[in-house]
Amino acid sequence: STGKSSKHSSSVLCISGKYNEQSSAVAPFSAISQALEKMVFEIVPRENESSKENTTTCVGLTDEQKSKATKGLASKVMQKVGFPFIADPYSADAVTNVEGGENSEIINTKEESEHHLQQSRNTACDESRRQNNYVCWESVRHEIRNSPIIQPGTDGNKILRGAFPVLIPLLERCELSETKSILKNGGRKSRAGSIVRRGSGSSAGRRGSTGNVGREEISGNVGGTSDYAIKESTLEFLSIVFRLLKKPLILSLDDLQWADRLSLEMLQFLLCDRELENVMVVCSFRSNEVDEDHPFFKVMVDAENVRDRIHSTKDEGNRDIASVQRIDLYNLSPAIIGNFISDCIRKEPDEVATLTEVVYQKTMGNIFFVKHAIEELVRKNALYYDMMSFEWQWSVDKVQLSNFMSDDVVETIKGKLQELPLPMQKMVIAMSYIPNALDASILKKIMHGEEFCMEEEGEVTTLLQEASNEGMIIYSVENQTYNIAHDRIRQASREFMAIEERDDLLIRISQVLSTVRQTSQSEWCLYVAVDNLNSIPPEKTDQGDLAKLNFQASKLAQKRGAATRENELLRRGQKCLERSEIHWKEYEFTLHIYNAAIVSEYSLGHLTDAMPLIEAVLENARSLDDKFIAHLNKVLCQCEATRDYDIGTEECAKVLKMYGYDFPLSPTKADIMKEEVLLNIVLRNRPYS
Repeated sequence: STGKSSKHSSSVLCISGKYNEQSSAVAPFSAISQALEKMVFEIVPRENESSKENTTTCVGLTDEQKSKATKGLASKVMQKVGFPFIADPYSADAVTNVEGGENSEIINTKEESEHHLQQSRNTACDESRRQNNYVCWESVRHEIRNSPIIQPGTDGNKILRGAFPVLIPLLERCELSETKSILKNGGRKSRAGSIVRRGSGSSAGRRGSTGNVGREEISGNVGGTSDYAIKESTLEFLSIVFRLLKKPLILSLDDLQWADRLSLEMLQFLLCDRELENVMVVCSFRSNEVDEDHPFFKVMVDAENVRDRIHSTKDEGNRDIASVQRIDLYNLSPAIIGNFISDCIRKEPDEVATLTEVVYQKTMGNIFFVKHAIEELVRKNALYYDMMSFEWQWSVDKVQLSNFMSDDVVETIKGKLQELPLPMQKMVIAMSYIPNALDASILKKIMHGEEFCMEEEGEVTTLLQEASNEGMIIYSVENQTYNIAHDRIRQASREFMAIEERDDLLIRISQVLSTVRQTSQSEWCLYVAVDNLNSIPPEKTDQGDLAKLNFQASKLAQKRGAATRENELLRRGQKCLERSEIHWKEYEFTLHIYNAAIVSEYSLGHLTDAMPLIEAVLENARSLDDKFIAHLNKVLCQCEATRDYDIGTEECAKVLKMYGYDFPLSPTKADIMKEEVLLNIVLRNRPYS
C-alpha cells in the first residue's frame, strides 16, 4: 500500500523472509520473523558501540598522526591492487614510523592494512546508517512507549515478545527508556500499563474499524494468547514502524505456498487493513502448487476484494489506496537461455544453438534447472574444455546430448552429490534436515566427530566455503548464516541417504539442536529437534525424554498462539509417554501433559478425543485438586456434545459436593435468600459491581 512520499524516494529498505517445505513444522511466523529481524537490525542502534572499539588503530595518536596513518593504509592497499597512487611523504613508511608512545606502531603488513581499512569502511557505513536511522529510532521508541496497546508493561508488549522473539531487543530498549523516564519523573509512571480498547487514545484511534482489543482478547497470561490478540498487537507495532520510517519499505515473502496457517492469517489481516502506509508487500509463490483450495488462495482473493473496493476512494488524508496486482513470472525464453549458455562457455549464441535447443527442451527455461543441466554435461564429459584449442566443445549430436541429461532435476543434483567429497556430502545432507539457516558454530557441533570424518572443527569452515562454491549452500553476509541453496537440493540430499543412516543422523542433529535452544532467537532448534525425533521409529529413541521435548515445544507453540501446532505436539508427547516407562510413574509430568492435552482438545472442539484423556486423569489422579481440570472439561464436553445443560448442572453439583459444597439442584426461595444474605456479608453491603 502506498503511503506518504519519502524525501529519499530513491532509497528503500527491503526486508525479506522465505518459507520452506518444513515451515509448518518449525516455529510459526518463520518468514515474517526473518523479515522483522532484518528490520530491527536496520533501525535499532547497536549496543556496546564506542569510539574506542571503532578506532582501535588510532588509540593515543594526535589528529596529524591519524591522518598519516590513514594515508599510509590507503597507499599500501592501492599499491597491492595496482591502482596508481600519487606519491605522498606519508604514504610509504609513515604508518610504522609515527611517534605515539606504546600505541605508535599500528600496521606492519599489507594484510593488516587491508583488514583495518575494511574495518574503517565498515565503521563509516555503520555510522552513516546509524545517523540516518537515529531520528526514526527515536520516533519509533517514543510511539511504542506511548502506545496504549504495546507500551512497556502491557499485555500487547508481552504478546509481541512471545510471538516474535526477534523483537525482544527492540522492545527491551523501549523498556529501558521507559524506566529512565519514570526515574526522571520521581517514580511516577505517565501512563497506565494496561491494554485499552482500540479507538481510545492517539495511537489506537487511527483504526477504529479493525476491531476492539480489551482484556477479553489479550489476557495477561501470554501462554493462552489468542490469534486475534497477536494480530492486533503486531498491526499496532508495524503501523508505528512503517509510518515513521524515513524511507519506503518493501516487505518480501517468498514461497508462500509453504506458509503455515498463522502466517497466512497474519498476512491476510495486514493486507486487508487500509491504514498501513509507506510499505509495499511482495508475495511470491508457485502458481502450480496454489489452487483454489489452498489457504493462500483465499488470502489473495480477500486482499484483492478489500483493496479493489477502496481503490478508487480517498481517505480523510486525501491519500490513494493501492490495489493488489498479480504478476506472472514465466520461465526464460530460448533466446535468453542461449545468451546465458553462450556467456558460460564463451561462445556466440549462434555457435551454441544446438546445445541451447537440447538444454531448453529438458529444462523449459527454468534457470535453476539450466545451471544444473550444464553442470551434468560437464561431469559426464559431454561438454568439455579443450586444452589444445582453449575453448569449450561438445562432440555429440542432439540425441546423445539429451541422453546425457536427466529429465528430473532431483536426479541431476543426486549425480552432483555423488561426485562431491564424502565429508561435503554428509554436511549438505545434514543441513537438508534443518529448515532454518545455521551459523557455523552449530554446524561445527553437528559435524565434529569420527562419524562425519571431521577431527578438526576448522575443516568445517573450509567445507562450507567449498560447498558454497559448488552452489549447494548459500551464505548470508548480513546474518552470517548458511542454508541450503534451493529446495530441490534439499529434496535430493534427503533422498540420497539410506533410511538406516538417516535415523542416526537425525538423532545426532537433534542432540545438538536440543542443547542450543536456550535463547529466544533459537526456539526453532527445539521445534526441529522434536520433529526429527518424532519421525524416527520409537524403538530408536527414549520415549520418555521425547515426551518431555514434545511438551516443551508445545508450550512454545502455545505462547505464539499456534493452537493447532500445540495440539499436535501434545498428542505426540502423550503417545510417547504411553509407550515409555515413566507413564504415571513420573506423576507430576504425566498429569501436566494430560491436563494440557485435555484443554487443547476441548478448545479446538475435539470433544471425542478429549474424553479418553479425561477418563485417564480421573482414574489415575491422586487427589481431588488434581482431578479438577478433568472434571471441569468433562462437564464442558458433555454440554457441548449433547446441548443438555441439565446433565451438566447435575454433574457440576456432584463435583461441588466432593469439595464440600451441597448445591441444591432445585433451590427453594429460602435457599436463594440464604445465599443472598451470605453474599451481602461477604461484600459488606458494597454494590455487586
